[in-house]
Amino acid sequence: MGDHEVNWRILAPAAILIGFASLALEMARLWPWQGLRPDFLWCLAFHAARRSPARQALGAFFLCGSARDFLIGFRLGSGSLAFLASAWALLALRDFAASGAFVEHVVLAGTAAVVAEALVRFLNAGLAIGGLWTDCLALGVGDGLATLLTLPFMMALLSIPCFRPWKERRWMV
Repeated sequence: MGDHEVNWRILAPAAILIGFASLALEMARLWPWQGLRPDFLWCLAFHAARRSPARQALGAFFLCGSARDFLIGFRLGSGSLAFLASAWALLALRDFAASGAFVEHVVLAGTAAVVAEALVRFLNAGLAIGGLWTDCLALGVGDGLATLLTLPFMMALLSIPCFRPWKERRWMV
């Protein structure tokens, strides 16, 4: 399943712009639920890497995770590691989801989003994870589900040709 390539010239600026938009929403307190936040950068990485080759998909997730770390992250590296783990889960299961219907795609995207958000929460907790693991797990699941709910809106936005973080792959003979 590799008929797209990541368009790096659009993905890198889009990751920075979406990161700044997330930061602005957080600073202005415009998001109604303070505890739960969708991760727009994960949606960007998912959309860019959906049909890309494995190496490019890992790179897209790492780039978006790094942008999350630098712009809205609590600890440097937690978003990158969590996004990479999420990408590995997506890559391992995307052939299974490709043979299925819409439900398999939603379950795959939801599982990967929950994994990414829970790992970000766990990595941000650090050594205090012993007493906070239930809170981290609950907030990670909530953030993952909020990310899954915003995924269709982000995919519609990122389908506009000037914002599209992927391009058709050129096949060489």
